[in-house]
Amino acid sequence: MAFIGSGLKIFLAGLETTIESCAGKTAGTQKNNAMRIIFISLIVLKTSRIRIFSRGGRDRSDKYNYFQ
Repeated sequence: MAFIGSGLKIFLAGLETTIESCAGKTAGTQKNNAMRIIFISLIVLKTSRIRIFSRGGRDRSDKYNYFQ
């Protein structure tokens, strides 16, 4: 959960900076920057979910091996 929280914080900070920097630019660059930020945030969220799930899976396998 901590990984997802930090990812969301990074995502929100990135959105704020892109909105500020794109205020004076054209619509084309604004779209490109927004898509880039969304893509990066999706990667961050996916990797954080994989980390959490893999940790849980390892705990489960250790318990099963211990009981057997």
